[in-house]
Amino acid sequence: MKITSCFVWLLAAMLAQFVLVSASAQSGKTGNSISIVYEISVTKNKHAGGLEETYNGGTKSIFINRNKARIRLVSLMRIQSIFFDHENETLKKVTVIKESGKRKYLFRLSPAEWKLYNKKYDSLVCDTSFTDSLVIAGYRCRKAVLTLEDNRSVTVYYTDSIRFNYFAEPLFRYLPGTALQYEFHTKKGFVQFKAATVSDQKIAGDIFKIPSKGAQVRKFYPGKKSKAYEEETTEEEDQ
Repeated sequence: MKITSCFVWLLAAMLAQFVLVSASAQSGKTGNSISIVYEISVTKNKHAGGLEETYNGGTKSIFINRNKARIRLVSLMRIQSIFFDHENETLKKVTVIKESGKRKYLFRLSPAEWKLYNKKYDSLVCDTSFTDSLVIAGYRCRKAVLTLEDNRSVTVYYTDSIRFNYFAEPLFRYLPGTALQYEFHTKKGFVQFKAATVSDQKIAGDIFKIPSKGAQVRKFYPGKKSKAYEEETTEEEDQ
């Protein structure tokens, strides 16, 4: 998968944050479906430019059911989804698909490959000692700061009123709850993801159907900057 900027680098991590079996909401009820829609806003420094601007006003949606999950990014730059299949709290398969543009592609990862793909987050440090708080989408959230191995940091506001059983979350694995707002700074400004809605309503089955028709299949090769390289096959039908 092509990574074109610092913004897209962290965006990939944020796309991959959730895989779960069940969720517990503020009311204390436990359910098997949840969806969260985040709004993306980009604030640039004066005279700054770049690809980050094309994500301003975009959305990131998370859909989770009993044994499936989907995380979808929609922006001017691209439309992309990550699909997760899991069973009895065990991750089975991950599919990443670029849905927009003339050249659509997908690649599939085994649980071991998904872990390797996100190895760069193994040594992150999570600091939850802050007393700052915000109310986001109706949930009281506390502040945390995540520091990555290259010393870049992500400021997070999370709620412990929504809890997930996680399998492979590369960025938020140490949070004692669910991130409803997070942002990171670059030399050009900062990018923020903020939850606009949180719902536990039943999710239509079509949401978890991979739109693979016409997509070229690429293969993940470990050790090559976590990229996926194109093979000679093309998906003919939706899965």
